[in-house]
Amino acid sequence: MHNTPEKSTGHTDGSAVLPAHAQQRMQALRDGNLRPPLYYTQQEQTPCANGVWESPHTVASKLESKEEFPQG
Repeated sequence: MHNTPEKSTGHTDGSAVLPAHAQQRMQALRDGNLRPPLYYTQQEQTPCANGVWESPHTVASKLESKEEFPQG
C-alpha cells in the first residue's frame, strides 16, 4: 500500500493553513492573553532552528534538580 498525500493545500511555499483553534491560540500568545509553556515554572524555552533555547540559568537549574532528584 502506498502513502499518498490526503489533500493538497494549494500552497507552493511549503506553508499550510492552520485550523481555527491553532490560529486563536497563536493570536492569544501574541496579544499576551495566554501564558507560554513553562510560564509558572519560571523557565523559558525560546524556539530556534535547532529546537529550543534556554538560558544558562535554566539549564543549570534543571541539572541541579536532576542531581537532587534522580529519576533513574
